[in-house]
Amino acid sequence: RGIQIKADTNKAGWEGAEFPVACETCLGDNPYLRMTKEPAGKACKICERPFCHFRWKPGTKARYKGTQVCQTCAKMKNVCQVCILDLQYGLPVEVRDRVLAEGNDVDDSVPKSDTNVQWMVQKQMQLQGAGGGNYENEARNQKLLRIARTVPYYRRNLPHKCSFYAKGDCNRGDKCPFLHEMPTDKNDPLATQNVKDRFHGKNDPVAQKLLGRLANMPRLVPPPDASITTLWIGGLTPEISEADLKDALYSYGEISSVRVIPNKAIGFVEFESRKSAEFAADSVYNSLNVKNVPLQVNWASRKEMEPSGLILDPNNPISQLEQIADATYRLQPPPGLATGAPLPTLPQMEGYLPPPQVVPLPPPMYPMVQPPTLAPPQVEQSKYPSMNPNRMGAVPAAVKADDKSNE
Repeated sequence: RGIQIKADTNKAGWEGAEFPVACETCLGDNPYLRMTKEPAGKACKICERPFCHFRWKPGTKARYKGTQVCQTCAKMKNVCQVCILDLQYGLPVEVRDRVLAEGNDVDDSVPKSDTNVQWMVQKQMQLQGAGGGNYENEARNQKLLRIARTVPYYRRNLPHKCSFYAKGDCNRGDKCPFLHEMPTDKNDPLATQNVKDRFHGKNDPVAQKLLGRLANMPRLVPPPDASITTLWIGGLTPEISEADLKDALYSYGEISSVRVIPNKAIGFVEFESRKSAEFAADSVYNSLNVKNVPLQVNWASRKEMEPSGLILDPNNPISQLEQIADATYRLQPPPGLATGAPLPTLPQMEGYLPPPQVVPLPPPMYPMVQPPTLAPPQVEQSKYPSMNPNRMGAVPAAVKADDKSNE
């Protein structure tokens, strides 16, 4: 009978893999990882089908970790096979699906009966074999990025708490492989967690904690004027164009226009409806990032959206400019002074003399002295043997003079 079970036709559908679908936190910080592989060594806790089980130790002070669900179920929800958290954001499934459902309908229904589960698994295998999935085309959600972890959380790999330490009977000290901390209170919701609730996104205490934190985060208050559907974007760099802003915000609703003012490093994104603008403002507030540049988001006002410029009277523009300048730079009168009264003068002290004015002295004039001219140094010419007049039969001048006197 055992041979017949192993040779059953269902064995062809058993999962085989070479490496688990795991997040960076579960793999640990050690790049040299030793992992054991057991084909069909465990049953999936969701579909109860045998799958290839992996087990490893993510660090020297960590506990052994192993895969809990098969790769088909993990890819169906885009979660880690070990911690059942989302691979993109590191968040529970309930948090991710609830936030994504605000903007687009994500089908998170998973059958519970055995027959429907097997049918769902076959459909998912066909879909994944064709290169698709439920979360393949989902854009990065700025609201989820606000609460997502940006670095791995390796504290999740620590050993389990020592039960002997809680009783006060552990005598191994630092050699104890378990964590010496008091256990969590039984009344704490975080003390009761299971794989199925986290996978299906129902009654997950960690998700409820994160959703409460998300609800208490600061939000942008919409302006009372319902006709304003424009968002103000600040902190732009020359590399960010209008097309980049449109690509970052188009998933929140239909955009009618995008305008960028480079000299002020700001931009305006106008949506077709107020509902889309409110949804975008609530999603990207304090989390909008374009080309690795964090941007500021706020509601635009009518004054900011109107083009700046002064329209002068063509008949008398100079007097109008003088009135504007006088109203702009006029000092405010001191408090308590009647309208039209002259400004008070400062009291003068007896014998007060104004401070002497310091007049800078001109620079001193020095007579110009002509520097003495120096004769150029005479260079003695080098004499070669051919330049000596006393050689090679030449008659000296003194001998010529004596010959002439004797004649």
